[in-house]
Amino acid sequence: MGKRHHLDEHNLRRHLTPDVFVARGVGELDPVYGILRRQYRLWDEGKVPDLVYEGASPSTIYRDSAGKKPDYAAMGVREYVQFDPMGGMLSPRLQVFRLNEYVIYEQVVPEADGSVRCVTIPDYDWVIGGYLPRLRERATGQLVPTPQEKARAAKVEAQAATAHAQAAEAHAQVETARAHAEAAGANAAEAEKARLRELLSRLQEGHPPA
Repeated sequence: MGKRHHLDEHNLRRHLTPDVFVARGVGELDPVYGILRRQYRLWDEGKVPDLVYEGASPSTIYRDSAGKKPDYAAMGVREYVQFDPMGGMLSPRLQVFRLNEYVIYEQVVPEADGSVRCVTIPDYDWVIGGYLPRLRERATGQLVPTPQEKARAAKVEAQAATAHAQAAEAHAQVETARAHAEAAGANAAEAEKARLRELLSRLQEGHPPA
């Protein structure tokens, strides 16, 4: 979420607005007003964000690198991530920084495949996925799905469930028709048996067939 961070309750002009930040365990609602938060007030939240992400652009790259980075380090944000979607501004395009004991960011060394260990969630790595930074689970190698991917997967799952329900309904209709046909056949057989019994009975009594 790219909401404004207010740093000083006595001076609301002191604020930072990251592209995305993650504060684990705080929930979605504003702790004071009980609604979806529109800002992040450090004095009310009781904790600093765990992670801040900034996407590089020509108009913000200097501020993100030389201004915001020390500001977030001073706040105590553990992980600072910068990513260059188009290339040409950052090298490497994906850069991850962790806060050290001196309250200074040090860059996390990339792995051989270019992935970078996530500081906030150590079981995941940052990887480049086209124009986006992605998180990849270390144990499975699976990417964390984007909202669009989740929506597509949910749509496919719903379509599969609908197709399964329709197939089950068609099967039930076939079984019902078969049961009706078997019942009709059984009734016809019983009627024929009754007719033959009556015919034999009449013949035995010396009556002509009806």
